[in-house]
Amino acid sequence: MARIHALEAAALIYACAPHGRAMLTQAQNRLETLQPLKVLESVASESFELL
Repeated sequence: MARIHALEAAALIYACAPHGRAMLTQAQNRLETLQPLKVLESVASESFELL
């Protein structure tokens, strides 16, 4: 589902914003940076539930 939304958003950005590609790349980089934090949060939550 998220991938479909991302593809639709990319198409809209390319069609409507001349600088959309740079914005999309920046957003993708931010998401990649946040992924390890999501994993860390998940592991920490599971660990603290066990206490």
